[in-house]
Amino acid sequence: MQHQPIVTLTGPPGCGKTTVCQRTITLARSRGWRVTGLLTLPRTSPVGTVGLDVEDIVSGERLALAEDRGPTDGPSTERWHFHRRALEWGSARLGGASPTDLLVIDELGPLELMLGQGWANAVSVLREGRYSVALVVVRPSLLPLYQCHLPATEAGTFVVAADNRDQLPQDLAGRLGRSA
Repeated sequence: MQHQPIVTLTGPPGCGKTTVCQRTITLARSRGWRVTGLLTLPRTSPVGTVGLDVEDIVSGERLALAEDRGPTDGPSTERWHFHRRALEWGSARLGGASPTDLLVIDELGPLELMLGQGWANAVSVLREGRYSVALVVVRPSLLPLYQCHLPATEAGTFVVAADNRDQLPQDLAGRLGRSA
């Protein structure tokens, strides 16, 4: 098994991790890279974030992933109530996401890392290393657990914040160019 680089993005909710992923995807595509994976996008209302959607990076297809208020037909975490169909769909998309140049997984959360549900197959996909580089979003509180799952593949952890989120996509795209 070859250990390919995994770049990890972390930071508090709403700091711009998904935006950094989206901008990095755009830069990678402009360099001719094949980009696959999943984005988790907030669904908002005037009162704030009420749900999450999952988007396949290749097709742009989007499904409702989770709701702030339940019940749904899938598992739940402290805050989110998940739709089973979206979890199965996302797992299938990740299972077929490689080989690729850039694999993006936004995000691995408590469902995957603590409960072994959701997109738990992402850990296997990452371990297989059939990508040039991976970009994975993990919340700060789960970093130690995440690093236990993937100890020998870490290429750097970047904390997304207001003072670096605009420059991070350029920095990450620079890393992509060196990994090709």
